[in-house]
Amino acid sequence: GRREQTHRAVFRFIPRHPDELELDVDDPVLVEAEEDDFWFRGFNMRTGERGVFPAFYAHAVPG
Repeated sequence: GRREQTHRAVFRFIPRHPDELELDVDDPVLVEAEEDDFWFRGFNMRTGERGVFPAFYAHAVPG
């Protein structure tokens, strides 16, 4: 299936743990799952990396 952007990063996120996903402002993100406690699991379409990040670091883009 197609891999389409669902969210846009609005803040820079620096990972502190190996499973976290680095984000830079305006990165296109494909959110794949909602984890507990307001974290998303997703794919950074700019870097090709996958991981978790706080949900408020990314805003949904119009679908």
